Amino acid sequence: MTESSLPDPRISLPAPPQAPAPFRFPVVAAIVPVVASVAIWLITGSAFALVFAALGPLAATGSYVDSRITARKTKRVERARFSADVATTSGEIRTYHRRELSELEERTPTAIMLVNDVLTDASRWMREPDDVLPVHLGYGNVRSSLAIDRAGVHDSAPREVHDAYRGLTEQAEYVSCAPIAVNARLGIALFGNNLMALSLARSLAIQLARTLAPTSSWVRLTGVFAAETWGERLPHRLLRSNGHSEQPSHEGSAGSEIASVHWGALGNASPRVSITVVSEEKQVPSGHRIVIRTNAEGIAVVRHPDRHQRRDFEPSLLGREQALVWARAAHDIAARDGLASGDHTLPGSLAFDELDKRPRTVHGSALERRKSLVAHPAVTASGALAIDLVGDGPHAIVGGTTGSGKSELLIAWVLAMAAETSPDDVTFLLIDFKGGSAFAGLTQLPHTVGIITDLDEAAAARAFASLRAELRHRERVLAMAGARDISELTNEPRLVIVVDEFAAMMADYPQLHALFSDIAARGRSLGVHLILCTQRPSGVVRDALLANADLRISLRVNNGADSSAVIGSDRAAELPADAKGRAWVAHGSSSADLVQFALVTPQDITAVAERWPVTGPPRRPWCEPLSEHVSLGTVLAALGEERDGDNSNSVSSDVLHFGMTDLPELQRHGIAGWSPLDDGHLLLLGASGSGKTTALTTLAHVSAAEVTVMSAEPAAFWDSLAIAYGRLDFSDEAAYPLQPTHLVIDDIDAVLARFDDEYRPVVVERLTRVLREGPANSIWVIASAQRITAPLQSLSPLMPSVLRLHFSNRQDFVLSGGASENFVANLPAGGGLWKGNRLQIAESAEYLPVAERVLTATLNPDHHVVVASSRPAASVAAFAAAGWEIRNVDGAPGAERDLIISPSGASSPIALIGSVDEWQSRWGALATLRSHATVVLDGCSLSDYRQLARTRELPPPLTGGAREYWRLSDSGQTQRVRVSHRTPEAD
Repeated sequence: MTESSLPDPRISLPAPPQAPAPFRFPVVAAIVPVVASVAIWLITGSAFALVFAALGPLAATGSYVDSRITARKTKRVERARFSADVATTSGEIRTYHRRELSELEERTPTAIMLVNDVLTDASRWMREPDDVLPVHLGYGNVRSSLAIDRAGVHDSAPREVHDAYRGLTEQAEYVSCAPIAVNARLGIALFGNNLMALSLARSLAIQLARTLAPTSSWVRLTGVFAAETWGERLPHRLLRSNGHSEQPSHEGSAGSEIASVHWGALGNASPRVSITVVSEEKQVPSGHRIVIRTNAEGIAVVRHPDRHQRRDFEPSLLGREQALVWARAAHDIAARDGLASGDHTLPGSLAFDELDKRPRTVHGSALERRKSLVAHPAVTASGALAIDLVGDGPHAIVGGTTGSGKSELLIAWVLAMAAETSPDDVTFLLIDFKGGSAFAGLTQLPHTVGIITDLDEAAAARAFASLRAELRHRERVLAMAGARDISELTNEPRLVIVVDEFAAMMADYPQLHALFSDIAARGRSLGVHLILCTQRPSGVVRDALLANADLRISLRVNNGADSSAVIGSDRAAELPADAKGRAWVAHGSSSADLVQFALVTPQDITAVAERWPVTGPPRRPWCEPLSEHVSLGTVLAALGEERDGDNSNSVSSDVLHFGMTDLPELQRHGIAGWSPLDDGHLLLLGASGSGKTTALTTLAHVSAAEVTVMSAEPAAFWDSLAIAYGRLDFSDEAAYPLQPTHLVIDDIDAVLARFDDEYRPVVVERLTRVLREGPANSIWVIASAQRITAPLQSLSPLMPSVLRLHFSNRQDFVLSGGASENFVANLPAGGGLWKGNRLQIAESAEYLPVAERVLTATLNPDHHVVVASSRPAASVAAFAAAGWEIRNVDGAPGAERDLIISPSGASSPIALIGSVDEWQSRWGALATLRSHATVVLDGCSLSDYRQLARTRELPPPLTGGAREYWRLSDSGQTQRVRVSHRTPEAD
């Protein structure tokens, strides 16, 4: 132990109890008051003065009594203080001894401590001692370095004080149950009980192996030690004679054998350290200056150059199996750090081209080779490492912390398999959830069927959906061939799925736990293998998957728990940080091998790729993604093929096929179809530019029914709706056959917004009835909208089929009724979701049919007209220009009829024009004139209309900007009309 690591090695004894100060009775103080009192009495003659004579003795007596009490109290306090100081000093001694014990245990730990800790600090081999080589023998009393300072201690102190001092001095002199260490360079011999001596010698040998560097020393075992297997596992070079461990010469009585462990420096034939076990003391060889007795008399050091070291002790023993555990761990650690003295050591780094140049011997037929995936991506201390994912797996778990070389390991392993196995026999699906750059170079390999990254969520989701279909595909192939295992087939390659950052993938797609567990359970027979790489497999890779992953590889990890989760021991936690690609490989229940994986360059990948002639792209486990542009001809051609190949004729002719769907779970594309009879009305939702009009155009052109494209102008929309609405009440099918009709409404939300508050509720009510009763009358609505507005909230539930196209954000998508998890942010124009599948709408070369025009009649210029106008001057100009003779309403009420029936001097039909107020003042005049002339309302509000027409029904809306009028008929129906010639607006 070093002085600097311990506190002050001197402890002072506590000061003895202090005696109380001496005290005598105050005689003078007692007499002086008496004399003074007598003198006062003599002078004054007052007897009261004699009273003061008693005060002096009383005060002196009280002072004396108080001093005695104080002296006894002081004595008790000092004794208590001394006892406390003794206890404190004793505690300080114990504390110092504990620190001495800690120093001694750290300097020379017991062999059993080394075994329990297992992990050998390789750095100890870097600072090998030169002169003193301490080894731990056992436990006993060891002289302490603590010194007692007796300054201030007097011989006159009471006996009990000297007894306390003696106890403290004896306590400080020795450390009890302390580690006893000796210098092994002096040579150690043991005699007596052979079993106990061997156990103690084994303990000493393991301590020396921990201290002496394997690269600079050798070990020679003799006698019974030569037969103990733990010696074979030491990382040090084992000296042999004729291929066997050397046996020592016999000394002493016949039949006795000397067992020795000799240590020597490389290049030096003579041992520098020796531990020898003999039967009797007289057999101790020369050069052993420390002799230990182990017999019934006790265990003790009986010879030592320092007589103070000759003592009894409790030995620290070690069994053979315990020594073997430590020797194995030490050998692995020495090999890991390049310190092993064996003939083969791991390189600090390994180039793949050097590894790939090593000769390979391929055995067996092609069918036999299909039963394995042997690859050589790494080396051990004794040569190339062969990993067979089929035989050792069928699945593998790879662990390693950041920077340990996980991606490099996976690339080397994949390339090694590709170098030795044809693309006809194995393909690779690479999943990189670290950005996608790690596996980019492997796309050159003809074996690679695709790379899935976290940068394209849509592509990743469809690829994962296809994996389950891949399992079903392989099951069908096996069933059709009558085979039980994929290795029996010659036309179906194995699929190796390599996942870098498995934890990140599971965090983004937690639903994949079930899929990967399924692959793990059935992958062996189906030829689907998993290589899952993650930083911390514990808690990420579930037990169902771990149970089928017998091949475990661990690069450097941060703690022993992570290492144990992969390879069953904490060895990977001790791998050096700068040894990239250094790993432990465990094959099932066998012990782990320390290996160095190769580093791959782009040239290595190119060289392997060029070995295999490209006969065609490998079969991918998923179909190609949908094109952003699908022609209607492509859809119709696919439909024709489907009908030709469908012997059951299940393809319905009433379905409108308008695009292609992505069916990754079936590994194919489908044809999107809308069946009015089965699906009901169709609503297309999406942002501006999402392809709504394209979809309507395609649907209109593939429809075999009558297509009515409803105008966005309120007047024309009203007329088209009125026709459909009127058809609901028409029951004479013979006169009006129910021909299937598709009402096409583009941007229905915008159309409804263009109606004012008077018309909009009526339009919504009529649309509601059309949606409810239309299918029974062969009427179906196909509408599009950007969003579900307030008027649409009552209509959208009546349109059960919804095609959702691109939305600007997730919130709008959810408000449209879509599930948040189905939102796709980067859909192209024409892309959407239809019946749960990704859709791309077919593009037609045609345009959307022309919308229905407004139904406006032309006034007969040969008939008289009566005009109620909110703008009389404009009405006069318009009708005059069209050829009517203008008459203004005047005179008394009732004369209006005469102006029409008996016109004086009229050469042409008359237009009797008055203001709205004038006609309202002539109550009943318009109703009377209906039988003699056409009644027209010009520019009237709905309130004026209702008063003049005497009805609550709404008239058809007028086209904005056009010279249109309402014409009242005797039947109560109001029509929209215009004159044959119109002049520019005068108002």
